[in-house]
Amino acid sequence: MVKLLECCTKEAPFICPRGSKYCQIDGVAMESPLGVLFANLFMGSIEEEILKNVQAPQIYCRYIDGIFIKSENNQQIEAIWQQLMDASGLNYTIEHSENGSLPFLDVLVKQGEMSFNTSVYVKASNLGHCLN
Repeated sequence: MVKLLECCTKEAPFICPRGSKYCQIDGVAMESPLGVLFANLFMGSIEEEILKNVQAPQIYCRYIDGIFIKSENNQQIEAIWQQLMDASGLNYTIEHSENGSLPFLDVLVKQGEMSFNTSVYVKASNLGHCLN
């Protein structure tokens, strides 16, 4: 199994948009179906460890490496954030809600009294151009 995974992730050939051929020698190639699997396994093992050491937040949701947390106080969020960085070696940015709203991925999450409301979120920098 190890040999198969190494074959799929190391020295993976790919062609860039201009037609040049390259060989991926480190990490997992972009767009590789294994990339998401490995990222989820890695993040799952990290969060399993750190969530044992902190008080559980009210809501903890993750999509790959994007994490949505609802907590009663910012200190709890800051503690989780710091432990994630210490345990994973990755750099995470942190955003706090403004007026009860927070963009998460491409969704604007608005906190109501007893629920969340969502709508499509488009960054101000989005010019509306699409690549096909």
